[in-house]
Amino acid sequence: MARECCNNQWHTNGIRTIYLYSHPDRRLRSNNYNRTITVTPNNTVSLTSAVGTNAQTVCINTAITNITYATTGATGATVTGLPAGVTGTWLANVVTISGTPTASGPFTYTVTLTGGCGVITTTGTITVTPNNTVSLTSAVGTNAQTVCINTAITNITYATTGATGATVNRTAGRSNRRMACKCCHY
Repeated sequence: MARECCNNQWHTNGIRTIYLYSHPDRRLRSNNYNRTITVTPNNTVSLTSAVGTNAQTVCINTAITNITYATTGATGATVTGLPAGVTGTWLANVVTISGTPTASGPFTYTVTLTGGCGVITTTGTITVTPNNTVSLTSAVGTNAQTVCINTAITNITYATTGATGATVNRTAGRSNRRMACKCCHY
């Protein structure tokens, strides 16, 4: 009568030999079986590029800093969730994510190891910001006024997207600025 001998899990890797006996009394065993089991460790993945490369923010059409991960045990990897223009590859136990994003938005990518043991994944983020824009929001023509000295101009306003500030440069009439404005800074 055969009995199941192994209900446990091995927690270390290496080669293990199990013995199967046909009878609990050694004198009555007619068939003994030795079997070898190889215990393989789970795959691993770890970031090897600079800290923070797995959570970066770049402008659209600007190359990301390459992101690299070292792997063990896997025979490949897939990378999903990347922005257009960015790819992920696996070669010789290294996952490399690189490229120039051509779409804006937040992207959470997932690296999934294939082959070997375990379902091993890691994630990161690439946030791609669109190009800044500026557009005139005051009335048409307010950005090209001709006025007499000591006469107020009509306010000129612009809207921006993506900008955290703006600088206004005066390009015409610089020779008269001291007479017209003693306290202004250009």
